[in-house]
Amino acid sequence: MIKYIIWGLILFLPAFFRSLFNVIGMPALMGYLLYYTPLSFIGDPFFPKNSDIGFTPAWEGIILTAIIYSIVYWALYFGWHYALRDFYKRD
Repeated sequence: MIKYIIWGLILFLPAFFRSLFNVIGMPALMGYLLYYTPLSFIGDPFFPKNSDIGFTPAWEGIILTAIIYSIVYWALYFGWHYALRDFYKRD
């Protein structure tokens, strides 16, 4: 159950920062952009350049980021799970 909660937090973190933007402003924008920064090198059409803040994630970039983060999360989860299973295996 906890694995799905963590996965949901990873996926909905940008929505949380986006909703906080009206409340706290620039720190929420920094958190929002920091979420997308590892994939921003892809550029157009996923992350178009913006002269004010560097880049803005388009809808395609938002979906691509969610897919890539999901794949990475589940690969790490199952890899860690099976590595520990083999490590603690009792003969």
